[in-house]
Amino acid sequence: MAKKHPFLIEKFFKYCSEQGMELLPDDMSFLRRLTRFTPESKIRPILSKYVIIWTDEMAKESIEHKKQNTGRFAANSWIREYLT
Repeated sequence: MAKKHPFLIEKFFKYCSEQGMELLPDDMSFLRRLTRFTPESKIRPILSKYVIIWTDEMAKESIEHKKQNTGRFAANSWIREYLT
């Protein structure tokens, strides 16, 4: 069984906020569940890519009120497919 890394994921949530990502409680719960048994050595690059996907998709969206959901959908779809 892989080592749990609750501190890492909580620190990651703070970093997301600093990047302009508005994670919802459902996003945080989803990420905790998906990464629970992923080794810390593998989780860092996965979470980095998650941020890149979210922020890149936000930047592509021209309609301001759609930016967060566009980024959220892309990043959550990617990580769900990648980890399952």
